[in-house]
Amino acid sequence: VESAIDVAVGRYGTCVVGQDGSLWCSDHVRGWLGAEGPGQIEGIRNAKAVAVGDMHACTLLADQRILCFGRWDAAEALGPSARIIDENRGAGFVELQDAEQLVAGAAHSCALEGQGRVMCWGQNAQGQLGDPPVGAELEGNRGTPRRVASLPFIQSLHAEQNTTCAVSDTGE
Repeated sequence: VESAIDVAVGRYGTCVVGQDGSLWCSDHVRGWLGAEGPGQIEGIRNAKAVAVGDMHACTLLADQRILCFGRWDAAEALGPSARIIDENRGAGFVELQDAEQLVAGAAHSCALEGQGRVMCWGQNAQGQLGDPPVGAELEGNRGTPRRVASLPFIQSLHAEQNTTCAVSDTGE
């Protein structure tokens, strides 16, 4: 990639977004789409950002859709339109209002939308989707993004494994 605008490193792979909107990934990540070896992800020419988890990757496209692909056993992380590619892999789109940032944990993802809203989807065994509030009974996994309503205006996100963290506009 001659000129990168975003890079994401996951537990098993790496992806880079080129200034021209191309998406380039390591062999493990490309394998989730059935491709071999490191290289460009075919058909993606309008990427703006990328996030890589343990079992999936998502890329924010210029039209505000988010394309997620990865292992079918983490299908919730692939979004509400996820379709199986073969017995081990799948892909799907997530449509949000005005996504500005994208993060991925092991098998969940969150996006920061305009107005400081956080939307999360995927596996939720450890409460990594941000709801219900601390102390309440955990909800199950979900493939449809939902707003984390308990958060104030958020400026940035970070996710790893089974955790998602947010920084508010007051620096908390």
